[in-house]
Amino acid sequence: MLFVGSGVRVSGTGAEVLKLAESLRVPFATTAHAKGTLPETHPLSLGVHGHARSRWAAAYAEEGPDYVVALGTQLSDLATGGYRPLARKGGTVIQVDIDPTSFGKTIIPVTATIQADLRSALPRLLEAAEDVAPRAANPGLDRAKAGPRVERPEDLESDAVPLSPARALADIERSLPENAKLVADIGEHGIFALHYFEVKRPGHFYKPVASCTMATGLTLSLGMAIGDPETPIVCLTGDGCMGMHGLELVTATTLGIPLTIAVFNDSSYGMVKFGNQRVFGRSNPFEVRDVDFAKLAESIGAIGVTVTRPGEIDRALLELAQKEKRPVVIDVKIDRTIASPGNNRVNQMAAAGTHRSI
Repeated sequence: MLFVGSGVRVSGTGAEVLKLAESLRVPFATTAHAKGTLPETHPLSLGVHGHARSRWAAAYAEEGPDYVVALGTQLSDLATGGYRPLARKGGTVIQVDIDPTSFGKTIIPVTATIQADLRSALPRLLEAAEDVAPRAANPGLDRAKAGPRVERPEDLESDAVPLSPARALADIERSLPENAKLVADIGEHGIFALHYFEVKRPGHFYKPVASCTMATGLTLSLGMAIGDPETPIVCLTGDGCMGMHGLELVTATTLGIPLTIAVFNDSSYGMVKFGNQRVFGRSNPFEVRDVDFAKLAESIGAIGVTVTRPGEIDRALLELAQKEKRPVVIDVKIDRTIASPGNNRVNQMAAAGTHRSI
């Protein structure tokens, strides 16, 4: 398996990684931070591994690959889903990174490390791949992808009200203009996006991870829209993030920035609430006032739209900002009782935190 980290995004070597996977006929998975660098519709794609991992990646990891080449990742607990070994016992893991301080930061077994710029390493790996016969078949990959890509796939078509977060994301995915980019912010909404949103092409999706704070995606998407006003930018954020940096809308309206902001509004800090419930078995509700972000947007000079039902997010709505040359805020009233799909990282935290108090 090729395990693709954010170094591939930074180095711009996604095309070379895809060519390497195709040459060897081996599957690839990305870290959360690298989601968007490779098309998840490709037959060899396993989607995201680790944090908010897909069911395909989870199933393939359960069998345990014999060989893993990790490209541009520190193999942190976010990347691996709680420091879960990447290869089966006795397997081989090769870690390639330009930064030598990336080595030795993980507790999972790594066989060898290679300090190299991926822009020079990948051409060498492609040359070596020419001397290796590609796999004729991969039964493990077939078994992993025999089932659905995501948890609770029925939620993607749910007609329930309040609106399922997965269904809202499915509506956004179906309605995005062809050249649009989705930026997912920090929070429960971002985990939903990592798990459910399917990347169709490189550059289709971006999510800050690492040490980024809530509302990073909001300000990042504003900068992207300023730098490239002809490309539709849709920021997926939450009501908690809007409470921190939502008034950056003043900048967007003042400058006439065509930015679409979809606010998953559950009137609570969902990631904290559900995280505590998973790890400790209980939580403070972490509820906040039910803010009408559509009215807030209108008061600032942006366009405000409230969405409460499946199907209300469509192509015309996601093209409105470009048409009107000003920001559009979509207040998406989601079901506050639905938690994002868990992962092995959370399970390990829960096992460690069972006997602790909040």
